[in-house]
Amino acid sequence: AYLLDADRNSLNHGQIIGTIALNSGCKPGRMVIAPDSRLAYFAGTDEEIHILDVDPESPTYLTEIGIVQNTLQNTFSGPFPELMEITPSGRLLVVSDELNDQIYFVDLNPDSEIYHETIVETGPLGFATGLDIHPSGLVAYFVASTGLVHLVDLDPFNETYLTQFATFPMETSGRDIQLSPDGRYAYMVDREYSAVGSLAIEFWDTADPYAPFITDWISLQTGAANTRSAGYLSPTGTRLVVDSPGDGTTFMLRVGPDVPGFPAYELVDTPQINGTMDIADVSWMPDGTGFWAASRGDTGISYVDLVSAFKLSPVTGQGQTGVAGQPLPAPIVYQVDDGAGGLAPGTVAEIQVAGGGGTLGNGLDYQWIAADEQGRFFIDWTLGPD
Repeated sequence: AYLLDADRNSLNHGQIIGTIALNSGCKPGRMVIAPDSRLAYFAGTDEEIHILDVDPESPTYLTEIGIVQNTLQNTFSGPFPELMEITPSGRLLVVSDELNDQIYFVDLNPDSEIYHETIVETGPLGFATGLDIHPSGLVAYFVASTGLVHLVDLDPFNETYLTQFATFPMETSGRDIQLSPDGRYAYMVDREYSAVGSLAIEFWDTADPYAPFITDWISLQTGAANTRSAGYLSPTGTRLVVDSPGDGTTFMLRVGPDVPGFPAYELVDTPQINGTMDIADVSWMPDGTGFWAASRGDTGISYVDLVSAFKLSPVTGQGQTGVAGQPLPAPIVYQVDDGAGGLAPGTVAEIQVAGGGGTLGNGLDYQWIAADEQGRFFIDWTLGPD
């Protein structure tokens, strides 16, 4: 596993700056980070949940320090747990293993005698395909391909603690769920259960976490292939990324009460994500100004900036000719401004070779470059074969 620099003002932005040592040698799958940012948990192909130290002040920083102790037989039948979320309090890890249709709960309270042990299981839940926890920390919501929303009680003062206590029907087959930061709304991604159907968004009122109800169902795409789709809501609750892997399309939606006619959405963009396959996961910046998207099946990782208004204008170096495998005689120079005509010195941008092949000044086909004091980028390009 690797650590990437996510600081937009860093020259190493988007580059690998650390390696996470994994003791087992297994391949990591889904990962979640504790609310205090000191520990991370990932599901591995060895059917275990591994514990990583991600505290920069710790002597074991970026190393694997253990695994969750499974006290139940047949836990995580694999290849690895499909869904994982940590409660807002950071004291419970909720895990869904889709293959055996079971839900598991792991104790994350460091003062507990069963710290990092699997404490209970519940199921079946109809093969859960999406999981989110209400911001109140009282209820876990699971959506299932059977077209039901399953509610699991997370309140330790209730008799139904850590058990399923209610189900609610969806309009079609559920694929994913994302709850708004204030817990008042939920956006559920679903598809008609057929070879080709509609990709849609269901709007639910979740102000009462124990009694949610659907308020609207709006189609996003018709004639969509029946494959797993996923939604990723920004921390601000105003942007929803929906991935449609069977069609190779990613949608950027504006959502929330500020959208006219809410419940509704506005299609903002269909961003192009690097990588040759569908999105494996998305991680938002804490302020919601951009997100990272990892592609399944390859090493493609993209950063999508949602707020940058900077503009580039060519200065010199365009139209040069050269020899394949050799650098151009002079750098290509662009001027960057702040979108209002002012200079933007120190701005950091990712430059990519869009066609023809070749490498930039760092020997790769992409490079993060900082503008000089006059707001200019100097790009060194070694030509490719095309």
